[in-house]
Amino acid sequence: MERCLSICALVVTASFFGACSSDDPSPVSESEPSLTQRPEQPLEEKEPISASFQEFAVDRGYNPRAHHQVLRYFRKLWAGESRDPAFEAKSLRRHLDFRLLNLAELIVAMCSEIDLSVGDAIEFLSISTSSEPLPEAILTQRVATMAASSEEERARRLLTEADTKSLAVSPIHDQFDRVEFLVKFCAAIEGWCRKDKPSRFPSLAVEDPTAPPHMRKSHPDDIRVYRARRKALGKPWEENTATAVSRYIAYELKREFNRDLAIDKIVPTAKFSADLGLDEVDIIGLFMGLEDHYDGRFALDAIEEDDLNNATTVGDLIRAIDRQLRSGNSHQEQ
Repeated sequence: MERCLSICALVVTASFFGACSSDDPSPVSESEPSLTQRPEQPLEEKEPISASFQEFAVDRGYNPRAHHQVLRYFRKLWAGESRDPAFEAKSLRRHLDFRLLNLAELIVAMCSEIDLSVGDAIEFLSISTSSEPLPEAILTQRVATMAASSEEERARRLLTEADTKSLAVSPIHDQFDRVEFLVKFCAAIEGWCRKDKPSRFPSLAVEDPTAPPHMRKSHPDDIRVYRARRKALGKPWEENTATAVSRYIAYELKREFNRDLAIDKIVPTAKFSADLGLDEVDIIGLFMGLEDHYDGRFALDAIEEDDLNNATTVGDLIRAIDRQLRSGNSHQEQ
């Protein structure tokens, strides 16, 4: 179970931001009382912003209060209120003027309010490291700096470093430009930090008796993706594994990256990085998606870690799945 949580955290984090390690996690003080132990304080009083910093931030297109609306919404969810689909559908950039640095501030504020360790949150953000991380990978560094101090000079340096890296204040990726994603992502951070303790966020899953057994309590988006894929690709276990996997990869390249690649190019010798432009995070995502595609006829948890870590070609993926299908390691109900 812990390994599966690690894999989920890896995929969610790295696919959105890239990944980066931090040498200074700077956890928040354990002495700060929880949200339930103190009266709610207006965010403007908790996070005073001087006129000079306000001007400095605006010059760089950064709104230092953009995360306040989301944090107020989180407070309502933590208090037991129902989710608001209209608010969650809002664009982070167009409607809230939200940037990556706002996300760093949101994560630190969330950790403070519901008593999570910022160090644990940074561990979640740093699960995967890369020699050439995506530019957004500096999120981890920004969270650590935010956690260390809210002094104006520290915030100025965050913005200045961002400008130096030609990132300005990095925008949110198009694919995740909705409040709904922040709810899912911050709930994933909380789940990682709390381990087996109950979540303060309302459940993101639904009970769908028409879904396959291993997906009956999945998020509606995941079930919709599963059904669209099943309609397009049919039942993979009725084909040989090589054909089914190649068709699946072609489908996902189109769905996730809008890339058209002929199935005859996705041969067993094709390399994920050089030939398909995929990284280690994408590979784990393929394993997870194929587990759903095969209706749980093989279990991701049962795949040898070496098979996950050393898969560099389509053939490696095919062989790992074939071994699982033959061994009968499954999530299906008997």
